[in-house]
Amino acid sequence: MKIKAIAFDTGGTVLDWHSGLVGATTRACEAHGIAADFHAAVNDWRRRAMKGIVGQVQPSFNMDDVHRTTLDETLAAFGLGSITLSERQAILLAWHQLNTWSDFPPALQRLRKAMPVVSLTMLPTALVVDVSRRNGFHWDADHFLCRLSASRAQNINPHGSVSSGLFRFISNHHQACPIAGFAAKVSSAQAKGK
Repeated sequence: MKIKAIAFDTGGTVLDWHSGLVGATTRACEAHGIAADFHAAVNDWRRRAMKGIVGQVQPSFNMDDVHRTTLDETLAAFGLGSITLSERQAILLAWHQLNTWSDFPPALQRLRKAMPVVSLTMLPTALVVDVSRRNGFHWDADHFLCRLSASRAQNINPHGSVSSGLFRFISNHHQACPIAGFAAKVSSAQAKGK
């Protein structure tokens, strides 16, 4: 099979979410003289967020909403409840200001010379647009038509239905190769022949 398109699981594969969120959380807490294990707090936040979105069927919310709710839960769990509303907003905004892994933009540029490359993610379209513009790269496809985000997908899970939906969309024109941080997405879609 000749690969004619690539779909990147954007959240962890393209974006260095951990460093960006640890930095934002650290800055907010330093203003209050609070010391904590910010790496553990951010990992906990990510786990809570994934639990809040994975498996949802036609959700009336997107990942930004889940990040907002689960941030409050995480701050409370780690004794960081004194963080103000404006500081919480700054931490939430960090999702839209993340850096990519340093090797991704030049790799994307090279890949796009050979074939279409699209984003496959549960992240909201606005977030993907923001981080793409911030990091100076472009995807091949209108984000609203080809990208499947949590606000557009029918079923959000790491077990293939979102991936399969994208591959059905692309397969009218291309055979796609998924590049995903969630191995289950790839193996499930592959098992279904998508």
